[in-house]
Amino acid sequence: MQSVQRSPRKMWLTGSVILAGLLISHVASAQFSTSSNSIVGTTNTSGYVYSLDQNNASDNSLVTASTSHNFTGLDGLNNRRTLNFSGSATSQSDYGSLHSSTSATVTNSYYNADNPSYSNPDGTLNNPDGSPAGLATLGFSGFTDTLQYGGILQSGYKARYIFHVDGTNTVVGNNFEDDPNGGTFAGAGLGVQIAMDPTETFFAWNPGFFAADWVTQDHPVNGVTPQQIDVQFSTNSFFNLYNLVDGQNASVSSDFSSTLTLTGIELVDANGNLASGWTVTSASGTQYRALQGVAVPEPGTFALLLVSGVAGAGLLRRRRK
Repeated sequence: MQSVQRSPRKMWLTGSVILAGLLISHVASAQFSTSSNSIVGTTNTSGYVYSLDQNNASDNSLVTASTSHNFTGLDGLNNRRTLNFSGSATSQSDYGSLHSSTSATVTNSYYNADNPSYSNPDGTLNNPDGSPAGLATLGFSGFTDTLQYGGILQSGYKARYIFHVDGTNTVVGNNFEDDPNGGTFAGAGLGVQIAMDPTETFFAWNPGFFAADWVTQDHPVNGVTPQQIDVQFSTNSFFNLYNLVDGQNASVSSDFSSTLTLTGIELVDANGNLASGWTVTSASGTQYRALQGVAVPEPGTFALLLVSGVAGAGLLRRRRK
């Protein structure tokens, strides 16, 4: 079993798992690669996941992880309960196309701080008869590629990358986004790093169906220096057991298996006008779509469709400083 560290989202998410894979490390020697990682496990207040099942791949294979695990301990009234956790995660990666989905169900939930902990603060196993503070399923998919621009290029040209993302978050139980003391959460996130520039991020947090076109900022290009692009997409479904009612049943899922797609690349000149006559090739051999003079939403904006009636606040675009 392995331990996985998570990154904090909000102060009141202590002890829960969020979309940890969005802090991308730029590796200059990696001209092109793909990676997928699926994890199901337990959490504690230290911020680590102890994996009950975990699998990964460095090709475009479908990667799955799943578990059905019982935990027994005392609830808040010192009554003995047995909780069942069923979780699954899938991920798949290809150049320009990423897939990820997670789901989890808990029955007969319980929590008592006096129970022995199932895992240690460093994410290793503490007591196989212990009880967790949280339960999580995580799916990570990503690709790295190196692009070479050519054709008709002029000084001041910049590239912008256009992505489409759609999927559905489903929560049955008291949801984190509705209640700071909620015990359930499902969400998806995208992180994009161009060259050595700061990572740009996009999140779909709230329950409901999401369909959005998302555009990066503009990044300088020339016909000499290649430009590396790192893309990481992840989904997460989790429970904070200490915020669920003893005996409660709950379920969550974040299904973005339909795809996250790099739909195209545009170049703009020094005046912000769309350029034409340029070409782009990749180290992976992937033929990315070069959009010649096709208008898209301005950088930093997205087109959003919320079928479920959830407010647009469910999609947040953030830049890591």
